[in-house]
Amino acid sequence: MKRISIAICAILLMLAQWSLARAATGDLVASVVFSNDCSLGVGVAYDGTNLWYSCYGGSPNLHRANPLTGAVDASYTIPATGLGALSYDATRNVIWAGGDSDAVYRIDLDAGKNVTGSVLAFHTGDFCGLDDGLAFDANNVADPNDDVIYYSDDCWTTTIVSYDLTGAVVESFPFIGTGGHNSGLGIGGQLLYEADVFNPVQSVWVIDKVSKALQFTFSTNVPGEPNFHPEDLECDTNTFAGAGKHVMWSKEAYSPARAHAFEIPFGTCGIGGQPAACGDGNLDPGEECDDGNTTNGDGCSSDCQLENRPPDCSAAASSMAELWPPNHKLVGVSVNGVTDPDGDPISVIITGIAQDEPLNTVGDGNTCPDGDGVGTDTALLRAERSGTPKVPGDGRVYHVLFSASDGNGGTCDGAVTVCVPHDQRPGHVCVDQGPIYDCTVCP
Repeated sequence: MKRISIAICAILLMLAQWSLARAATGDLVASVVFSNDCSLGVGVAYDGTNLWYSCYGGSPNLHRANPLTGAVDASYTIPATGLGALSYDATRNVIWAGGDSDAVYRIDLDAGKNVTGSVLAFHTGDFCGLDDGLAFDANNVADPNDDVIYYSDDCWTTTIVSYDLTGAVVESFPFIGTGGHNSGLGIGGQLLYEADVFNPVQSVWVIDKVSKALQFTFSTNVPGEPNFHPEDLECDTNTFAGAGKHVMWSKEAYSPARAHAFEIPFGTCGIGGQPAACGDGNLDPGEECDDGNTTNGDGCSSDCQLENRPPDCSAAASSMAELWPPNHKLVGVSVNGVTDPDGDPISVIITGIAQDEPLNTVGDGNTCPDGDGVGTDTALLRAERSGTPKVPGDGRVYHVLFSASDGNGGTCDGAVTVCVPHDQRPGHVCVDQGPIYDCTVCP
């Protein structure tokens, strides 16, 4: 018996420890065993600091715990029969809780997240018993009248119903999962998470809460717990934000009382039913930026991470605007003026050289090619132009094509021009006929 007890303790200790290994959507980020056990309880809520969990029977039936250690620091007895699913409401600083006989309770908290009282808010009309899923959604935070509670009972339900805070039905729609039935519910900004306790491959189905279109699924696979099934769900954007992770907690119904945190797309949910943290214009933990939207390509990505911005080639210019004298020698010309908005060092590669006069024509000297340096950072341009009575010319214009890179995947392309004038008379100019001839290839 002693060896068995030691083994059980070792397993519980392993579950209580949490790991921040780099993960992806649906990967297990943390597991926690609560210090106060109960034989049955599906509810879990997160208030920005604490995890709350419910016990179906007994007294006390509501516990507040540390999300990293599982240590319970406060317990309360809510006068409700069969306390079930929970959801924190950051708008009102309350916890909504399901109960037996289709009851929904409002549990009031003070600023220190201590329970100050509770009231029966409304009845849903679903006479099932245990409530597996309940999720508060603030929708438009400027309009408290559009707040809703999504509800899922325990009777093999395949229908999800949302209610306003008076208990009036707002809408009902089918559970999108296949091969099982809906249990837990969780709100993640624009997304509604639907847990499925009888489909181990796709245990959480995630839909757009407006269109109801499926967005993605993931399995709640917990190593060492082949019988874990996801019940109530709750978003947490704080506990693991330092590691760049936002998670969805899921409560196991049976003893030992425990919950697991699964990674969700960063920045897609807000605490207590609030809109997604990413895109609200506030720099929250784990965010590198927040420009008030979730649009990629504007320097701050859809998950509020700094994007690499490409170099800017718009002000590029040649290091020499004019070559003189026309002595037929190759002159090195580089590209200046390329900038990078992130301050990254820039490398420039010459990708092509063209000119507006034919190569090796009358009056420009018997030399060819007139350009070189493609693939390097310096263009070699021949200082010559047409300038005889037979081919008088109007000055030669070289077009130097280039590509600039910031070393982080950002690039820009451009072209600069260099003039070899016909002469040096006051006001002389080169008349550009365009990049007609490839001056790196002899005819």
